[in-house]
Amino acid sequence: MNGSKKPSRKRDPDRLQKFFSYMQYSFRDPIETLDSSDLRKIRRIAAGQMAEIGRGDRVKAFRAMADLGRRQDCEALSRVVDDVGEEKTIRAAAAVNMGLFPARIAEKELIGRLKIRDDLIRTKVIKSLGMTGGPEAFKALSRLGKPKADFVGKQITFAKTLIAYRHNLDADPMPFIEGVQRRPRPPGELLKLTVKPVRARKIEAAMKRFEGSDYGIKLAQSTGFEVTAGKARWMLFINKQPADDGLIRSINSRRMIMGLLSRWIEESETYQPQYVVLTRPAKDKEVQIMVVRSDGEMFYSGKAGVKKNILSFVVSDIKRAGTAPTKVRGRLTLRGIELEVSIPVSTRKGKRTPRTLKPEDFERKLSHRLS
Repeated sequence: MNGSKKPSRKRDPDRLQKFFSYMQYSFRDPIETLDSSDLRKIRRIAAGQMAEIGRGDRVKAFRAMADLGRRQDCEALSRVVDDVGEEKTIRAAAAVNMGLFPARIAEKELIGRLKIRDDLIRTKVIKSLGMTGGPEAFKALSRLGKPKADFVGKQITFAKTLIAYRHNLDADPMPFIEGVQRRPRPPGELLKLTVKPVRARKIEAAMKRFEGSDYGIKLAQSTGFEVTAGKARWMLFINKQPADDGLIRSINSRRMIMGLLSRWIEESETYQPQYVVLTRPAKDKEVQIMVVRSDGEMFYSGKAGVKKNILSFVVSDIKRAGTAPTKVRGRLTLRGIELEVSIPVSTRKGKRTPRTLKPEDFERKLSHRLS
């Protein structure tokens, strides 16, 4: 028997350069081409040991380490977060990427960084805890008290809410807000809204382009919905647990993160989570629905009820400046979603009024750039 060896893959000296010049934000493909020598260099870049490396490449190195998901890499990013000698945006970026590690690796490190005084960096730590933390993180966040900056307080509330819904804790940090009751608008002001179920093959393809946090839930590979409004397009990735148990049967069983409404970003060719869909049982067999933006701002809310294997729901916008008035009524049956009434309006109501910028406003703007 003649022994045969697999042809050895020649090392591409430009492979690492290609990784850092990769224009898309979906890192999985280029990361898979890197070898152990490349990864050692990436770890040095992340640690700030190569002075000639710019901020952008260093942040990409953070992302590569998060994708690898190793404990020593999470600890290395934690040291960057805690280093007051580092640039603020670098520390914030390291905190953001810590939220992409598995909970068993990241939670303890993130809890240990809650004492950081800088509001921007602490907010990123809190946000990452919300994405990955469990009951211990919930307790640690509850001990923080009320911060001076409103945007920090909003992120604490959102992080605690995510943990409570992910682990079905007996807590409701984020109060339910009723959507606005609006009169029907003239047809010329309407945007066409469609919500349709998609096949497993399309969900699988979309998952390969999914970039960002999964908020600590497993996403179903066989259940999902494509949402379009005008030219905008989203994929509603559904939590695997209720999808496997049956959405209609499980929606009123417990608090849960039902799914992630992820917008298609043309420039990067990726789906990125824009809203988190939360559901919780309420009185009289109703289910409350909250659609919360990734910065902790609730944009839409609604109610649902189940009768004879039909889940009827209505979702409306929350009254706030700059929100597009929206109302969607429909039914989820065993055949999919049937929309009865949809009223997304093309013009926004409520102009934002000019005001003097406060220090927390600057922090918030910078924070959003790093999200």
